Amino acid sequence: MPSFAGLTICLLAAFPQQEKSIFEQVCPNPTGRNGYEEYLKACDLFRSQVGDQVWEESQMVRAGDLGWLNTHRAVSNKASQAIETVRAGNDKPVSDPRTGYRLTTTVPELVYFKNLTRVMVVRATVQFADGQPRDAVRTLDGALRFSSGVQETGVLINFLVGIAMQSIVLRGYNDNLSRLPLPDLERLARSPIGKDDSTAARSCLQREATSIQTMFDELARDRTKTEDFLANDPADDSETSNGIKRLKSLPDSEFVAAVQAAKAGTLARIKRIDAILGSPEPRWSGLISQFESGEANDKSPVGILSESFALGSQILAAELKRRMQLRLFRVHVLVRRHRLMANKLPDTLDQLGDQNLTVDPLTGKPFVYEVSGDTYQLYSRGTEQTGRIDLVWKKDAKSGSVDDEVIKP
Repeated sequence: MPSFAGLTICLLAAFPQQEKSIFEQVCPNPTGRNGYEEYLKACDLFRSQVGDQVWEESQMVRAGDLGWLNTHRAVSNKASQAIETVRAGNDKPVSDPRTGYRLTTTVPELVYFKNLTRVMVVRATVQFADGQPRDAVRTLDGALRFSSGVQETGVLINFLVGIAMQSIVLRGYNDNLSRLPLPDLERLARSPIGKDDSTAARSCLQREATSIQTMFDELARDRTKTEDFLANDPADDSETSNGIKRLKSLPDSEFVAAVQAAKAGTLARIKRIDAILGSPEPRWSGLISQFESGEANDKSPVGILSESFALGSQILAAELKRRMQLRLFRVHVLVRRHRLMANKLPDTLDQLGDQNLTVDPLTGKPFVYEVSGDTYQLYSRGTEQTGRIDLVWKKDAKSGSVDDEVIKP
């Protein structure tokens, strides 16, 4: 069974293959004043001027391969209008153009939002390679503002995709830290990027609650929608399969009662998640453990419905990771600035002169900082749920563990 809301399942399953443009699908009544409308236009420009096939082929060419720079320069040029349209969206207030979410709601734009973020990082990398660091930083800044706009809009799936977009941009910064000019490091040190509180997560969570209430009410009115919904959610074990059969066989009155009970349980779960998001970070690990221990593996009809709209602790772990990565990026900026100004890496984080930033809020101790010659490692020890948190997470192909991150000055 899924680990996130049933809405998320429906949305992710709806890969854009319709004839209408993405803009037309999502925004039938445009205002011209909403930055999200520009983001949708950028999706359509990406599809028409770059194209899925060209983009996928370009991603198969790896750094170091012959022709990598020319291939990515060509893709970057094709995407120029789409990138400028994203920037235009960043300069406007951003809000979800949808009036609400139903079981049939799709979000065809989100897969393209991630690709637009990737192509902006590609453009920045090309600009760095071409000796245009100021333009490259401007491109990365625009991509990060784009990710923030998506995080702060819509329901939880938008928030989670926005986190993925942020990670893509931070990888772009990470790969080019040694190329950032001192003036840009000074600017980044003075004006931190992104928000390291849970305002966006909690707002999305409340919109998710409203949407889930609407969808449960839809299911109660028309049980065939429930059966169609569960048909797209294959059982992962015999116990779940039997639970789905029992749900489908319930008399109408018992079915409605099961839907209402599942709605009440799901909304109560949302309240518990919101309470954790509003708590001080040092308490999160214990609170998440308590939350997980209270999650029953219920295969009754009510449990089956609740699990289809499950809001797991993965959301909390993702929010912790997002916040820690933003803080780690700011510390990396200070380390790099010290390296340029003192012509050496700092021996300890105390030399950066900002204890409020260099102390890991999850442990109350400084972030782990280890210098080895001309390289260093910087990370948070994280929590039981997240494990170690680096600026960029990489999966080891064999073990699935996180590789060590080494930043070269």
